[in-house]
Amino acid sequence: MLRSAYLKTFLKAAISLTVVALLVIRLDFQVIGDVFRHMHMAVWGVALFFMICQILALATRWFLFVNLDGEKISYTSSLQITLASLLANFLLITSISGVFVRVALTVQHGMSFLKCVCAAVADRLMTLFALVVLAAVFMPLLAQYMDEKLYNMIGLTMALFVFLLFVFAPLFFQGVLRSFVLSNRKVAASLHYMRRLSCNPVFLLKIVAVSLVAQMSYFMAIHFIAVSTGAEFSFIDLLTVLPVITLIASLPISFGGWGVREGAFVYGLGLIGVPMEIAFLISVQIGLLSIFSTFLAGLPILLKNGVMQSLIRQRTLPAH
Repeated sequence: MLRSAYLKTFLKAAISLTVVALLVIRLDFQVIGDVFRHMHMAVWGVALFFMICQILALATRWFLFVNLDGEKISYTSSLQITLASLLANFLLITSISGVFVRVALTVQHGMSFLKCVCAAVADRLMTLFALVVLAAVFMPLLAQYMDEKLYNMIGLTMALFVFLLFVFAPLFFQGVLRSFVLSNRKVAASLHYMRRLSCNPVFLLKIVAVSLVAQMSYFMAIHFIAVSTGAEFSFIDLLTVLPVITLIASLPISFGGWGVREGAFVYGLGLIGVPMEIAFLISVQIGLLSIFSTFLAGLPILLKNGVMQSLIRQRTLPAH
């Protein structure tokens, strides 16, 4: 198990370094230097504000998920858990580190482990769903910038995601897994929680609204960072490509998102005429800003609750 974890970390680091290296050798650093010298760094404050708005929205979504059956944690605790999980994603470069922290801290507030896992899965799915919705809204505008074959492939991929989530998964559960799952009391209780989520339209509307606010806050932060570089495009142009860029950048195949995010930004912003040097600079700034916006608030929480030490012990236990 430990060897597998190290191998995954090594592969992600290799992917990040390879993609970044391929981009760097093509960059004109004189252009980057000129752009950087003319940037208004005060814009970082505005972008930071929207990044904080995103964190608050994510904390609200977690607060709603864990309090579905009655309040178990306060919003303040939900915010602390969200900050700690985001920080863990930066400091502990694995695909499950943030989830582990989120679940571990929530269990301390009295929620069962399995329900926490279900809530974490639902939380992740809602992020993907919000991105798919935004991508679908702006898909007609994306057609003018993208090759027809690639455009159709992206459309089919999003349609497949929606089908699997809302059609195939419920039918598969009802037809194949129902008798098997319900024979296990703990698993049945967890899936009862998931069913309660899906059968509560008002609750789902709240979750979708909060998820959209979180994503739009992130996009606004990118917009102000992009404006500070002097790149010329409209906010609508940016919204046309950002959902797809963010979907690609969220793939858990790189070291903290580095490399994949830069490649996605260079390609996506290139579609609307942004030079690759500026797109690369925007991506790096967003990556640094994401870390900065959670580090100061999240690190004390992570250390205070002892989750960092617990996670490190789990990863260093010898495999049996």
